[in-house]
Amino acid sequence: MTINEQIIDGATQIALTEDTVENVVIPAGKQVTIDLAGFKLSNDAEAGSEYTITNFGTLTIEDSGETGTIFNNIARKGCIVNRKGGVVKINGGTYELNERPSTDAWYYIVNIGKSMQINSAKVIGMSPNASTVRNGFYTAQETADDYDD
Repeated sequence: MTINEQIIDGATQIALTEDTVENVVIPAGKQVTIDLAGFKLSNDAEAGSEYTITNFGTLTIEDSGETGTIFNNIARKGCIVNRKGGVVKINGGTYELNERPSTDAWYYIVNIGKSMQINSAKVIGMSPNASTVRNGFYTAQETADDYDD
């Protein structure tokens, strides 16, 4: 069963049991803890231009295995995007972007949601000129509804 299927079925605690390729979406109103458990979660480039995790709900990331990774391999997309109304807490894991030209550099972790707390995270700087965290909007007029990159 995929991570998304587990979330739809009401799972609130999900631990990876193997390396996984999936574009994960936490819907509004859902509260989910994902334990990387030492495995790698990568986005599915075949499924379209997506973030590895898009959060509209309440998400906690943990890594009981201490070597877990969230990886994104698509230009101008990140590992985690916390969207409008979302709450995210990062308690571990390694965050990586695939090496790409500086013109396609982006962010590893993006927060345009309600709140974000990073207690522990290791960011691997493979992508030239990519920023680690984006918190908020570019301009005072920009809103989460306008955000689509």
